[in-house]
Parts: sequence; structure tokens; C-alpha cells
Amino acid sequence: MLSRIYSKVFDFAKTKPVKLWAYTWLAAIIVSFVSLLGGAVPLFGFAASILMGTAVLVLCLKAIRGEEFTSASLFDNCKSWESVGRIIGGRLWAMLFVFLWGLIPVVGPIFAIIRSYEYRLVPYILVYEPEVSIRDARLVSKERTKGYKWDMFSCDIVWVLASILAVAILTLLAKIPVIGGIFGLVDIVLILAVLVFGMVISNLIQAECYEEINAAHKAAEADTIGK
Repeated sequence: MLSRIYSKVFDFAKTKPVKLWAYTWLAAIIVSFVSLLGGAVPLFGFAASILMGTAVLVLCLKAIRGEEFTSASLFDNCKSWESVGRIIGGRLWAMLFVFLWGLIPVVGPIFAIIRSYEYRLVPYILVYEPEVSIRDARLVSKERTKGYKWDMFSCDIVWVLASILAVAILTLLAKIPVIGGIFGLVDIVLILAVLVFGMVISNLIQAECYEEINAAHKAAEADTIGK
């Protein structure tokens, strides 16, 4: 799964998805702006981060599928109070369980990480499967991610470790006399690239993981119906 995910993500990245990158950062700017306006009411910023975060995940999924999207797509989930309540309520419900598992002494953080991967599909379920209730979204996600949590974690950690390793190697090479300056410049460029494009790559990886799991789920359903 890992090799397929990375192959698809980087094949897509080669097309220079500037629009996707721009909209991702536009969403971040909107969240910051709402947070500043909220001032003494930080819940406004928190709600905006959930809505915009979900919108960006959906945009990345649309990009992977080859579907059209515009800046207005960031607000597709804000067209009705019902939609807003569904996204915020469903994601908060999943976050609550992750938080509660994280409170367990010593092993809590480990369980919280596991639960976060179990509920990784919640944003997509809330958007694309309106027949699934807010409470059931996390349970549906938990069921579908059985056998896939390690794969999803591997996809995430490989990207993070590869970035850290590349920066570390270039930092060491930058200490070489005379030619070290060249490696230092490349190191700076790499760090900036990770900061600027890292969030998009991570979201694309998550979208591809969803596509793989969703395809497997549909195939299993088809087999069941066939029997």
C-alpha cells in the first residue's frame, strides 16, 4: 500500500498543483483571520479550523480524483447550518474520544494515536455519506480502518522521517569547508519547500489512503451482495 500511495501522490505532484497549494494556504489564512476577529471567543477560530481543515481534505481528494474545484469549494460545507453542524459535531465527537483515550496514564498517548488513525476517515464520511449519523461516523471509520492503521501510519511516518533525514544530511554536509555553502543553500531551500508544500503532500497522502480503503470497502460490499 505504501509504495502505491507514494507513487500516486508524487505522480500527481509532478503536475505542479499550484492551485491546490494556494487554496490550502488560503484556508490557513482564513482560519487565522477568523481567530483574530474572534478575539475573546476562541471557539470561532476552532470552528473555522475544523471547517477549513475538512474543506482542504476534500479538495485534495477531488484533486486526486481529477475533479474540478475552485476557491469557492472551500465553503461548500458552509452553505447551510445543518452542514456546518454536521462537520463540526462529527469531528468534535471523534476528537473527544481521542482526547479521552489520551488521558489514560502512561499508555494514553499511544492509544490516542491509534484512535486518531481509526477515525481518520471521519471527515470524508461526514461529507460524502450523509446517511451516516454524526455519532456513527467514527464507528464506521473504525470498522473500515481495521487492518489499515499500520499502513496509514507508515505512509505518514515515512514522509516525516525522509524530510528530517534529508535536512539532517544536508546540515552535516554544509559543514564541509569550501563546498559546504552549496549544501547549506540546498538545505535552506529544502526546509522552505517542506514548510510550504509539506501540508499539501500530507493531505494528498491521507486522501490516497482514503481512496484505497474506500475502494476495498466497496469491493467487499459488492462481494457480499454477489453472494
